Amino acid sequence: MSMVSHLHHLFNPATCQSYIHRLRWQDRPLQCPRCQSHNVGPWGMYHYQPGLQRYRCKEKGCKRTFNDLTGTLLDGSKRSVMHWILTTFLLCLSCSSRRIARGSCTSSVRVNTRVLPGDRHKGKKVETRGSS
Repeated sequence: MSMVSHLHHLFNPATCQSYIHRLRWQDRPLQCPRCQSHNVGPWGMYHYQPGLQRYRCKEKGCKRTFNDLTGTLLDGSKRSVMHWILTTFLLCLSCSSRRIARGSCTSSVRVNTRVLPGDRHKGKKVETRGSS
């Protein structure tokens, strides 16, 4: 069975979320990225990121919320997890980033990334809407 036959799984927010969760926490238990406490619990969902689970630290001095993307390159991205997994899938199929941005590989993915001058040392890219 080819990998393309599993492409429909990439359009399901719950599947993408569970995949990201497994990748992030596979070698260690769920913990707060700020205080490293394991005393955390679910804290609702993000309405702008379908399928992305929020967690809240239950330690008295912390009480911060976080998700599976906190502290990663995808932290703060306005694109959905589904978008990034699909883009990564297309890149793994040897589809160039220019073709993905132009929409030659698929019409649903349009991304144009640029590195901000102050963020070069961090290696973090910022999404912009570009004209194709």
